[in-house]
Amino acid sequence: MSNLELPQSRTRAYRIAAPLRNLCVTIFKLMPKFLARKMMDWFRHSNSFVGFGIRYLCLKRLAKSCGDKVIIFPDVYIKRPHWMEIGTNISIHEFCYIDAYGGLRIGDHVAIAHGCTIMCCQHNFSIPGKLIKALPSLAGPVEIGNDVWLGADVKIVPGVKIGDGSVIGAGSVVTKDIPEYSIAVGIPARVKKSRFDENDNLSAADKENGNNQLPNLTDYQSDQS
Repeated sequence: MSNLELPQSRTRAYRIAAPLRNLCVTIFKLMPKFLARKMMDWFRHSNSFVGFGIRYLCLKRLAKSCGDKVIIFPDVYIKRPHWMEIGTNISIHEFCYIDAYGGLRIGDHVAIAHGCTIMCCQHNFSIPGKLIKALPSLAGPVEIGNDVWLGADVKIVPGVKIGDGSVIGAGSVVTKDIPEYSIAVGIPARVKKSRFDENDNLSAADKENGNNQLPNLTDYQSDQS
């Protein structure tokens, strides 16, 4: 999906393991989906190498599309993965909750820190005299671009798009679209600045590879007022 490349050492290791991975993927393609869902549940809490592999293979079987090198850490809940499109080189850390009903697209090279919630649907509460729990859910597709970092405990509500290269600060709630290469924090999340200064004259490739300078994180403190 993107032009970003993995470090050479990782690429070499991936090539060595690729034949075994491809064999496992082929075997899991033959597995009934109900069994893949069961195995996802059985191995949800496993911190072993086998657990990581099983979770990836199950998601590969269940998702609408799933790239390579998708790492799902223990205690991650993914609901209705058949609505989900996920790219390559993804990490989803502990205690994340993802409900893909309504449509979820995650690009390449995305880091999702622990405790994040991604919701692609919500309750309908607009009909008087009807119980909220009795009404059907309202779907709102979510799109997360390439090279995005979601900090710890970020919440994403239905119907938003996060542009390529963006960083969402820890504890933020994303309720509106975030432009590409933005740093956004707060409740609701607001764009504080661009990752790259307009005067930097960086090419698209430079932006994808970063400017190799660590930002001063105190510049982007969340403004809760």
